[in-house]
Formats: sequence, C-alpha cells, structure tokens
Amino acid sequence: MNSPCCQYSGNQNNMGRAEKKRESFIWFKCKGSGREAAFKQIRKIKKSIIHNNRSAEPCSMCVNRERKRVQEVVAKLDLSDLFKCQRVCRQMDLKQDIQEPFKKYFWPKEVSEVDTNEPIQEEEEDEDEDFLSIDEQLEILNIYLRRTYYYCVYCVTVYDDETDLMEKCPGLYRQHHYLN
Repeated sequence: MNSPCCQYSGNQNNMGRAEKKRESFIWFKCKGSGREAAFKQIRKIKKSIIHNNRSAEPCSMCVNRERKRVQEVVAKLDLSDLFKCQRVCRQMDLKQDIQEPFKKYFWPKEVSEVDTNEPIQEEEEDEDEDFLSIDEQLEILNIYLRRTYYYCVYCVTVYDDETDLMEKCPGLYRQHHYLN
C-alpha cells in the first residue's frame, strides 16, 4: 500500500528516478493588499512546492518500510526452511541410529515439561547456537544434509551420491532453485 508521498509524478529518466517538473508560479488571488497578501501568496506557493516535491520522489521512510518488509519475509522463509531441515535431519539421523544431534540446533527443539523444583543447567558446549543467526544455522545444517545424506531441502530429494547431487541440484541456496 503506497502512501501519497510514494507516488511518482512527472517523467521517469533512465535511472528510474522521477524528474521534477518546473512549474511557473501561479499567482493566487488573495484578499487584502500589501504585506499580508504577500504572506498568503507565499504560503500557498510553499504548499504547492512541498506537494510537488513529495509526489516527485519516494520518501526515505517509504523505502525503508519496504526494505524492512522484505527483510521480514526473508527471515520468515529462513526460519521455515531451518525447521524443515531440522525435522529432516532428525529423521535421517534416527534412521542411521544416531541418537543425539551433532549440534543442538540440528534437530528441532522438543517441548518437554520442566520440573520447577530442579535448577536449570545450561549446556556450555552449544554456545555457538547463540552466536549464529538463523540464516547461518540454515546454511550449516543444509551443508550437513547435503554432504552426509545427499539431501537437498529445496528439491526435497535424496540423491544417490555426491555426483548425482551436483549434477541435478541447482545449488545450495533457495534463490538457486527459484531462478531456474
């Protein structure tokens, strides 16, 4: 949804920017004479200039709002992909009789009842989970699945071997799969 300040008027140049139109000032008829009439005229001209400037170029707030919206969508996709990878990783590890994940974030977190009488102990070995972003965890887990099980989460396919994976899968990332 565009706000009025995001709508372009005028011609588009080759860089996609709207060119400002030079308009001659229109002399508005104002009641009164002398200085007060001049002030009224100046206010009307100023409003006209401000309106033309706002409609000629997108405001930075609108650009930032759109950029933030895109980042939120990408973050949701990454989180969804990470959860898919975690489920597949747990399933494939259990088929291979692996009872514990290589890293804590390789498997989805299980909801378990916590006894409030016992103090909570934090594990020191998986501190890297706190330092890695969602997209970094996704990339590492995706590499693990590809190298260990020849599985691509975006193709949703288990390949025969590494050669088969390299030949048939477009790439490691989501954008490689949707460009083709």
